[in-house]
Amino acid sequence: MLRLQLLSNLVAVHSGLDCTHLRRYYLPTGTSQSLDFICQCNLDPFLPFRVVRIICLFDFLEYFTKPLANLSRFLLPYAYVRKLSLFDDFYLSSMSMSVSSDNGSVASSHEDLHDHGSTPAVTGTGANTEAEHVGSDWSSIPDEIRSLIERDINKPLRVIGICRTLTENVSEPLLADSILLMKMLSEQTNLESQIWIYPSPVQEALQKWTSNDRIIHGPPDGERVQIQTGFVEECIRQGWLVHVEPEVGKQVALREVTKATEAMEKSCGNVLIVANAHGYDTEGEEDGEIVVNTLDVWSKESRISASELDSAIAAGRLGHHQYFARVTLLSSTCHAGRLASKTHEFSLVAASNTGDHSALDCSNSLRFRGTSFVHAVDKHLRNEFHPENGMRVSHLTGKPLENTLQRLMELAEPTEVHEPLIILAPYDALVSVPPGSNIPPRLSDRPTANAAEAPGNAATHQAATPDPFSGSESGLGRITLGAKIRYFEQSNPIKEKTMSYEIVRVSIARYRAGILSAEDTKLLNDHMDSIKWWNTRINELFIDVFGGAGVLPIEDSRAQLDRLEVFELLRGHKYLARLLPKHPLHAPTEARGAYDARQLAYIKAIVKAHGVSATKSWLRNQKYKFNELKARGTLFES
Repeated sequence: MLRLQLLSNLVAVHSGLDCTHLRRYYLPTGTSQSLDFICQCNLDPFLPFRVVRIICLFDFLEYFTKPLANLSRFLLPYAYVRKLSLFDDFYLSSMSMSVSSDNGSVASSHEDLHDHGSTPAVTGTGANTEAEHVGSDWSSIPDEIRSLIERDINKPLRVIGICRTLTENVSEPLLADSILLMKMLSEQTNLESQIWIYPSPVQEALQKWTSNDRIIHGPPDGERVQIQTGFVEECIRQGWLVHVEPEVGKQVALREVTKATEAMEKSCGNVLIVANAHGYDTEGEEDGEIVVNTLDVWSKESRISASELDSAIAAGRLGHHQYFARVTLLSSTCHAGRLASKTHEFSLVAASNTGDHSALDCSNSLRFRGTSFVHAVDKHLRNEFHPENGMRVSHLTGKPLENTLQRLMELAEPTEVHEPLIILAPYDALVSVPPGSNIPPRLSDRPTANAAEAPGNAATHQAATPDPFSGSESGLGRITLGAKIRYFEQSNPIKEKTMSYEIVRVSIARYRAGILSAEDTKLLNDHMDSIKWWNTRINELFIDVFGGAGVLPIEDSRAQLDRLEVFELLRGHKYLARLLPKHPLHAPTEARGAYDARQLAYIKAIVKAHGVSATKSWLRNQKYKFNELKARGTLFES
C-alpha cells in the first residue's frame, strides 16, 4: 500500500478534513461546495479535497476533448494528482511531493505531472495561467497503465437528444445548437449510437434557416461555424434525426433513455442525454422541466421532469442499486440547474440555469445562429489544438478557463445566486463505475475544422417589402409600423436578458430588412400597439393616484420588477393577475414573457396605494376599451 502521509497532511490542513482514513466524501447536493477525489494511488481509497466551484462548461468539455495525456480516470502507480477544475488559491499539482511506497520510494514533482498532462502549476491567491502546454511523450508510462487508460476513456457512448425545431423565432437557435453538437459527437470513435428527437420535420426548418445549403452557427462578427446540409440529410437517412409528433415526444424520449441505459449497463458504457429545448418557467417546483410540446406547455404530458428521467433510467438498470452505466444530462433549457436527479441516477450539467443565460447570436442575415454557450464550446475545442499538426497545444483549466469561456460567451457575472451549475451523483451511487469524475470520455483528436463566414452586408438582404402599415386610411393603422418601432426603441433603451425580448428585437431587425413575413409583421404591429396603449393608460392612472409632480412616465423610468417580483405579484393577487396587460410577442415558455416588467412595477405601486379592488375595476374597464379600439385599429394613437 502506498503511504500518502504528505498529501494527507496538506489536504487536512487546507480543508480541515480528517484524512486518517482516506475515503471519498461529498457535501450535500445543492451546497456551494462539493467534494470529489483528486488522488488515487493503485488500489488505495480516494483522497478527499475541497472543490470550491466546478464550472459546468469545463466538465462538459470532457465529452469532446480527450487527450491521452489527461489521465482523468487513472493515476500512475507511484503518485498522481488529479485536479478537477479547482477554483481555489491552492493546487496540489503545484506542490513538489515525495511519496513512499512499500516497494521503494518514487519522487513525483509538479513538473512530472505537468509533462503527463496534469493541471498547470498555480500557487498563491489570484494566480492565473492562460494555458497549459501539454507534452505528448508517453514513453515513460507503462504499457499496462496505458491500456487501462485506453480502455476507460474509449467506453461506448449512446446519445439521446431532445430538441425543438418548430419554425418559429423562439425555437430557431435550438436547431443550430443541436446540429453543431451532433456534428461534434458524430466524429467520436466510441459513439455507439445517437438519436435526436424532433417534434417537427427537420427539412421544414432547414428550408427556412439555411443559407446557401449551409447551417451557420455563431455571431456575425468573428469566426462562425458552417455545417453542410448534406450532413443533416445523411443523419436523417441514418436514423439519427427522428421526427415524432409533439404529443408523443415525451414517451418516445423516455423510452429511448431506458433503452440506452439498458444497453450501456451491459457494456459498462456512458449515456449522454442532451436537452436543447425550452425550460418550464413558473417559479415553482416544475421550473426547468424539459418542454417537449410547446403547443400545450401547461400539460404534464408535454414536459419531462427530473423524477421521470430517474424512473426511465432506473428501468434500464440491470438490478437494484447496480450502476454499470454512467448517465449524464446536459440541459441548455432555462432553469436547467433545477433538474438535479432526486435519486442520483444521473449527473447534471446545466448550461443555463436561469432565463438570463439564454443569450442568442444573430447573424447578419438576421437569423438566429444558436446560443453563445454551444458556440463557445466549439470555439474552445478548436483553439485547444494546433491548426496544422492537430496536436493539443493548450488545455485551459480553473479560473483561466472560466474567464475564457465567459469572454467567448460575452456574459457578465450573474448578480443573483441560483442553483449550482453542476451536480455530480455521489460515489455511493456509482460503486460499480471505474474511478473517475463521472464524466464520459473525451476526443483524442481535434474536432473537424470549421470554416469562417465573412460578415454579410446589406446587399445580401432581400429587397424591402412595402410596409403593410402605411399611413393610408385604408391600412390597418394611421401610424406606420416604423414610427411605432421608433417609439418602442426610444422607450426601451436597456436590453433585457429574456428570450421574449430577443424575439421582439430580431423581429424588428427582420422587418427593417424586408424579410419578416406578413403574419409576423402583423404580430409585431399588435405588440407595438399593446405596449404603447397600456403605457399611456397606466401613466394616466399613476398621475391620478400620486399626483403629477415629479412623476416619471413609464417610457422614461428605469423601475421594473425582477423575475421573482413578477411571480410574487401574480401569485399574491391571482384574480388581479387575470386582468394584467399581456402582450402578444413573447416566448411561449416564459410565463412572465407576456408582461412588461416596467408596467407591472407601476401597477404594483398603484395596488399598494389605490387598493386591489379599485385596481381590478380599473383594469377590467381598460380591457373593454382595449378590445374596442383594437377592433378599430386605433390603439397606438389613442
